[in-house]
Amino acid sequence: MKRLIILLSALYILSAVLLYFFQEKLIFKNYYAKDYTPAIAKTIYFKTSGGVKLEGGFVKNGEGLPLVLYFGGNAENVLYFLDDIAPKIKSYNFISFNYPGYGASEGKPSQEAIFKYALEIVKKYKPQKVIGRSLGTAVASYVASKEELNPKIALADTSSALIIGSRGTEVKPRRTLRVRLRFPPAPLLPSTNTSDAPSNAKFGLDTLLLITPFDSIENIAKSKYPIFPISLLLKYKFKELHYLKSIKAECVNAIFAKSDEVIPKSSTQNLLNSFKFNKTAYINSSHNFIYAYEGISNLIETMLSCKKE
Repeated sequence: MKRLIILLSALYILSAVLLYFFQEKLIFKNYYAKDYTPAIAKTIYFKTSGGVKLEGGFVKNGEGLPLVLYFGGNAENVLYFLDDIAPKIKSYNFISFNYPGYGASEGKPSQEAIFKYALEIVKKYKPQKVIGRSLGTAVASYVASKEELNPKIALADTSSALIIGSRGTEVKPRRTLRVRLRFPPAPLLPSTNTSDAPSNAKFGLDTLLLITPFDSIENIAKSKYPIFPISLLLKYKFKELHYLKSIKAECVNAIFAKSDEVIPKSSTQNLLNSFKFNKTAYINSSHNFIYAYEGISNLIETMLSCKKE
């Protein structure tokens, strides 16, 4: 019995050590985000304050359209979204950049680097709307929570939009006082390969759309590895719910996959119990194939609006 206890203890310690040192591989699956040359989106690059060059792209669907910034999932090359989904959403122009170490982007992924560069990108291009998918929902929530990025102070009646609770019940919209400030026009995208790049003349984030969001990576890890001290082992916690509680966008909408095999139900339920979205949609899809859902482009276009449908 004593030998068995020693063996189990050794296996436990070894497993915890492996979990700690291999957590980057579990969270940042950039090995799936292979290089891709877009057929529709125009490739552009963003040089960070640290000199890291990030690969990105933009889709111009029309003159003077609102600019949407997209943050992808943990195994996603965002150029696929720009090629396959963005051109079908005709009411907006789109821009997105791969995380460090994803696609042709330089650097290595980490929460600190992703958040830092995301803020730099938002400050430069000043989108009116931000979309995040999966891991990108935490990134989008983080940048949207930063007051200096949004002159609209979210104290207010954010709409007559219908809010659907976690059990499908209608909830009264939160009431806040909306304050609008005017800022100078945003700069155009870089000149290289961007002669007809979309620009956003009005600064102020009005809509945040989260596709398959979660409460935190920490809570997801706790549900998957309940016997380990996750709070001590985990370096990248991505506390999305914490960021949402400081949100500055006028409207925060969400799309959930009914058959989500990645985000535990407990994470989704905690998110819905703790934060009231302006609009929610539940679709018959899995997590990884949500963009294969018929009508996803139309749904995203609808959810990008603050207006009551």
